[in-house]
Amino acid sequence: MSLLERLIALLLKELLLTILKYRFESSLAILSGIIPFFVLKNSAVLVDFLALFM
Repeated sequence: MSLLERLIALLLKELLLTILKYRFESSLAILSGIIPFFVLKNSAVLVDFLALFM
């Protein structure tokens, strides 16, 4: 591999890692927003469901 090829490969790798890291972080942010919403929504459903048997 020439120096130029190594440099290009390194840049591509860095770019890929940056994209993956960004996507992972944004996915986590989205999940951390969605999960509490579903938990709250489902706990309300669960309370209603339990109320039926009280």
